[in-house]
Amino acid sequence: MKVDSSFLRLFRQSRYARDTEAEKGQPRQNRRELFAVAAVAFVAKYNERFARNFLLRVAGVPEIDLDHEFIWEPQKAFCADLLITDCNSGNQYVVEFKVGAPLMGKQRSGGAAFDNKGGYGRAIKTQFPNTRVYTALAQQRDFDDSIKDGLERRARTWKELIPANEKEGQLLEDLLDSLGEFGISVLRLRKIKNMKNANYATITVNIHDLLRSILAEFREVPLDVDSNEAYNLVGMNLAPRAKQHSDLRKWLGHNWTDIGWIGYLLSKANRKAELSVWLYFEARHAQQREASIQVLKRKLRGKTVKPSGANDLIVSEAADRVANEKEWFTETLEFVLKNSVATLSRTKKR
Repeated sequence: MKVDSSFLRLFRQSRYARDTEAEKGQPRQNRRELFAVAAVAFVAKYNERFARNFLLRVAGVPEIDLDHEFIWEPQKAFCADLLITDCNSGNQYVVEFKVGAPLMGKQRSGGAAFDNKGGYGRAIKTQFPNTRVYTALAQQRDFDDSIKDGLERRARTWKELIPANEKEGQLLEDLLDSLGEFGISVLRLRKIKNMKNANYATITVNIHDLLRSILAEFREVPLDVDSNEAYNLVGMNLAPRAKQHSDLRKWLGHNWTDIGWIGYLLSKANRKAELSVWLYFEARHAQQREASIQVLKRKLRGKTVKPSGANDLIVSEAADRVANEKEWFTETLEFVLKNSVATLSRTKKR
């Protein structure tokens, strides 16, 4: 019998996976990053080999110092997802964790924002003046390594957590499996050999063309392929043109580039596919989101309408119930876009 990874179970049962008062308004992606930091620090405490590899390959600790004692402090400050302090020398090392979201300008070395007010470079120099290395740990290397003002700036990928020519061990294997389920591709695919996806290329092209044709009135965006602890996802963001869906934007409470998402969800729990349309609400517009949910539930019979996290609304239906996917996406998206805002006037009348 296959059992979910223990770290993944802990995440699902922890406050990081729930919309508690402390986490309301915080993107779920950020909460996965918080948990990833804590999990990495935990494994480092009980797996000396992993700790040494992380210190050397990720944090940038010189090999000559690896026998020193180190203090690992998760979430030490907004600019330090993980602060590592060398007890012998006093030198410090900061690691920024990125599970899925890209680095922001203030986190990316090489840009002016990093060393300006509000940037991580300036904050690190102010709060942790003994820091020798800043490392951004992400799915891709977003900037070149450099040294400026005595601070070494490094970009590393999650591949560095995979031991070279060594057995992972049960604890490390569980960590890497769980982080892979968070959507870190290199960790999720590290055990797969002889992968052959050529026969599915046509399906991917068809999905792209289908969604692109449905979103012809929106700005063109790339196909979004992602993964989190619950789903594998293939779809496209809803990116309106300037002044398009202005009433809906007001109802959602923001002027973000994307107002939602459309595409396919593949459940990791039961491997069943769903068709879905999402709307992104600003966290302070929880009342508007709930009003939209109630209206859509009454009007969209046979479909599931539910909140997700602190910000999202999802309309979905099992793929095996849908005879014509193009028709489903077209009609559902049109209905959601036209009827969600209507709840505003209806709510006021009550």
